[in-house]
Amino acid sequence: VDLPPDGVVLDVGAFQGEWTQRILDRAAAAGPASLRIHAFEPVPNALRSFEANIGDNPNVTLHPFGLGGRDRVEALSLRGEGSSIHLDGSSPSSLGIRDVELRDVDSVLTELGVEHIDLMKVNIEGGEFELIDRLHETGWLERTGTVIVQFHEFGPSAYRGRRRNRRQLAETHTCTWNYPWVYERWDPLDVR
Repeated sequence: VDLPPDGVVLDVGAFQGEWTQRILDRAAAAGPASLRIHAFEPVPNALRSFEANIGDNPNVTLHPFGLGGRDRVEALSLRGEGSSIHLDGSSPSSLGIRDVELRDVDSVLTELGVEHIDLMKVNIEGGEFELIDRLHETGWLERTGTVIVQFHEFGPSAYRGRRRNRRQLAETHTCTWNYPWVYERWDPLDVR
């Protein structure tokens, strides 16, 4: 994805910062940039790893909460990079349960003063359906460049949700590549 020097990038489900670091590396290779990355991660251990991996980079703001369709606190089943509010916390594969804050994406972007998103990566373990619904409902998809999203089959009504979200994305974007239930890339129909 070609990003403008002053681009705005969202890493939703930032985990330990690997994807954010790749974006920073690409921006650095392209020359001086004032790229702005907003990374969202509600899991405390992942937050600490992100901070250790990314350091004190002035182009990156790490937000210690997740994005969703509305403000709330949810019980999250801890499973490393597969931690989710949509998985059973009493399962033997769970490492415990932690309450995490989720915030309404529309309110957060407004508070941050974001006007346009150049690139957004979404990997939030079943929360993507609600997030894309809200981005569509509030007109943010129209103001978003490339969207890279991982849909998860265990999410609530996952097959129906993926079909709905793909229809919503198709109003403003075209699917450039698609590895179902792995990752999909959606590029805007009109160039900014």
